[in-house]
Amino acid sequence: MTDVENDRGASFTRSYWFAGCCIGLALAGFFDGILLHQILQWHSFLSSLDGAIFQDLRFRILTDGLFHAVMYAIGAVGLWLLWRTREQFDSLDSGRRFASTLFIGFGAWHLLDAVLNHWILGLHHIKENDANWLAWDLAFFTLGLVCVAI
Repeated sequence: MTDVENDRGASFTRSYWFAGCCIGLALAGFFDGILLHQILQWHSFLSSLDGAIFQDLRFRILTDGLFHAVMYAIGAVGLWLLWRTREQFDSLDSGRRFASTLFIGFGAWHLLDAVLNHWILGLHHIKENDANWLAWDLAFFTLGLVCVAI
């Protein structure tokens, strides 16, 4: 494991950093999937695509379930890496450092989702069938920027 030095000279491994990013990314995926897909039902993973199969509720539930399975796998990798690097929580600022990696992962999900899934691939938008869908997409993109900047 390669060491990385923060601005105070304390070192931590890339695995420690990657653990937090994976967990943050998975939490953002769960936030998206549980809140936006299931509770608010604003969109599903492939809801902007044309074709009868993409409008079929069973298919939409399947693709959302596969999305959740990927988020679980990413979260499990993050937890495994966190377990392997647990000795690095001994330093005074380890909690703050780990929280920053969670924010980076959480924000990275929103940036990746907006750019790739919303704008490049056109798989879905944050609030489908809303006249201001772009404003919703930009709001979540901005949330990603803020989380990464923290």
